Amino acid sequence: MARTRTQTRTQGGLALITTMIIMMALVMLSLAAMNMGLLQGRSTGNRNDWHIAFQAAEAALRDGEQDITTRNPALEAFDDACTAGLCLPREDGSSWSEALIAQDTLGVALGTHTGQTAPGPQGAPAPRYLIERLETPAQSVVVQGYGADQGRPPVFRVTAIGMGAARRADGSPASRVVLQSMYIN
Repeated sequence: MARTRTQTRTQGGLALITTMIIMMALVMLSLAAMNMGLLQGRSTGNRNDWHIAFQAAEAALRDGEQDITTRNPALEAFDDACTAGLCLPREDGSSWSEALIAQDTLGVALGTHTGQTAPGPQGAPAPRYLIERLETPAQSVVVQGYGADQGRPPVFRVTAIGMGAARRADGSPASRVVLQSMYIN
């Protein structure tokens, strides 16, 4: 009986290495897609929180303007300490808006004098506003409805801040929006 020899081919592991490289590439692509999805979700959440803060600030701004119209605060009510949200311009020329952002107690909460309710979800802090009495405009400024013999109308700057419902790790609002308007009464 004659013996036949069979040759066995030994693999050098090239197929295994190729498969491993393809698998690693697929895992990396999957992780990148998952990361992009998470970032997009965070971005959408931040944008929604900013919109909540913007709507709250806008509501407070309109509330402050309505407060001027309905209460018509006397000139004597405005002071340098910004008592009850009625402020005189600062001596150093800086804006009250920085103080409104930094101090949670400064300003008037939305609806204090008008009964308005804050828009947005539960948990968002109530928006606040303050009213600055500015210098009366110069004689050359023409305001519709005011003739030369009627004097010059009072001018106010209303500054409002609204905050979103999301919180940072330290508990402060993640989104803050500050709006201002000039209001001639």
